[in-house]
Amino acid sequence: MKVLQTITRLYVDREQLEASIAFYESFFGESCGVRESYPEIEAEAAQVGSFLLIAGPERALESFKNTQANLLVDSIEEWKDFLLKHGATIIEGPKQAPTGLEMRVQHPDGAQIKYVQFSGSVYQNLTSR
Repeated sequence: MKVLQTITRLYVDREQLEASIAFYESFFGESCGVRESYPEIEAEAAQVGSFLLIAGPERALESFKNTQANLLVDSIEEWKDFLLKHGATIIEGPKQAPTGLEMRVQHPDGAQIKYVQFSGSVYQNLTSR
């Protein structure tokens, strides 16, 4: 049971997403690894290094802003068991997402964190750099 990566969320204007991706690709010296669209709310997310850039209209971003960070983990089920034993509340999931399994959790201190277990192909793409 490991946290493989802590991913910090950055909120950017939709018009700035491509420029932000290019900047952080230069900053980290690596390409954008994961990109997801949420057409139903006109939002998009892109991961570069340890940053998750989230772009969209303010009304769409409201649903993302309650979650402080993402943790890439090796086993959603093991973390779910651990978190429940230690007083956390599962807000959503675990559920299948385009990149793998995910769940949103409220820690005992009130922090909301999204736990993500990437599918094999997504994880290999990120670690093969």
